[in-house]
Amino acid sequence: MFGIKAGIPPGNRLVQFMILGVTLLPMVAMFVVYVLAFRSWGTGLSIFGDIDPVDNPSSVLRLIPILLVTGVMYTLIAYYTWLVIHNAKLSTTEKTIWAIAILQASIVAMPIYWYLHFWRASKQGRQTNSTGSGVRDISV
Repeated sequence: MFGIKAGIPPGNRLVQFMILGVTLLPMVAMFVVYVLAFRSWGTGLSIFGDIDPVDNPSSVLRLIPILLVTGVMYTLIAYYTWLVIHNAKLSTTEKTIWAIAILQASIVAMPIYWYLHFWRASKQGRQTNSTGSGVRDISV
């Protein structure tokens, strides 16, 4: 389904980096919100200013980035959970641990899963395919 076998996306590096970029988006957004919150701390100003939909309907537009990042986050949680469930290389216990980690600590767990099961798996796949066997080719 969707060209993904054993829960691992295609070995195209560009696709993998795009998935990583989207995976890191919630972490970056959280960092930006924290920086803005600490900048305005003690000044009595809100991070997003005065949001009053009655007097200023356009002030609600400042909430759109939060809604978009939240939507991306829930989509990523569903995507990574789907990948974990369909990864044939993981045992049932590993699938359970990864699913719990992604649901509970998704901002941290998803980049780790990406590294372990996208990046390293594609590197190992290239090494296996280049030699035609499971032995790593160390010749130059």
